Amino acid sequence: MNMEKDDLKLLKGVGPSVETKLNNLDIFKQTDLLFHLPSRYEDRTTIRKIGTLESNNIMTALHQIFTQVRFKHVLEIRGPDRPPFGHELAPAAFFQGILRSPDTLEKVMEICTKWSSGDRNQLNKLAQTIDLSCEVAGQTLQAWCEQFLSFALEGLTESREKKFLEPFAEKFLTTGPFSLSIQASFEKSGKSVEQFLKDRWEKQKDFLIEKTKQ
Repeated sequence: MNMEKDDLKLLKGVGPSVETKLNNLDIFKQTDLLFHLPSRYEDRTTIRKIGTLESNNIMTALHQIFTQVRFKHVLEIRGPDRPPFGHELAPAAFFQGILRSPDTLEKVMEICTKWSSGDRNQLNKLAQTIDLSCEVAGQTLQAWCEQFLSFALEGLTESREKKFLEPFAEKFLTTGPFSLSIQASFEKSGKSVEQFLKDRWEKQKDFLIEKTKQ
C-alpha cells in the first residue's frame, strides 16, 4: 500500500490530537486499524436471569441506556430542605442511627421487606399528608413513626448524637407534625400573622444567643 495513502490523518476526523491517541495504542497507519482487536468482549447471546447479574453487568447496561448520567456507587439520602428550627441535625441523626448500626438496620429491613407493593404505594401517597392517624400495613403512621424513631435512638450509641434526635422525637410524638403545632399556637395566640411571626423570631433569636454561649 502507498504509505502516503496509508497516513492516519487522511481519515475523516483524525487530526494531530487523535493521531497521538492512536499512536499510544500502537496504531501508526490505517492498516494497523485492521488488526486492532478488542481486548475483551461480552457474550450477549446467553440470556441471564436478573438474579444472576453482577453489579458490573447492571452498570454497563445503565451506562448504555442513560449515557448522560453519572452513576454513583454510594447511597445518597437527602433530608428535608428545612428541618424545624432548633432541630436541624435531627434528620442526620435519624439516618445515622438507622443505617450505621447493623442490629438496627436488620430490624428495619425485616419490617420493610414484609411490606407489599401496595403498602409502599400507600405510604408514598400518605407522605404527602400530615395525618398520622391513617393506617398502612396494619398500623397507624403514628405507630410507625414511634417504632422507627425508637430504632434510630437504639442505633445511636453515643449520647452526643442522641441529643440531636431525642428532643425532636419527644416533641414530634407528643404534639405531632411541627407545622400543625405552629398553626395551633397561632390560632390560640389571637395575634395577627405579622405579630405572631415577629414574636416567634424573637424567641428563635434568644434560643440562638443562648446556644452560642454554651
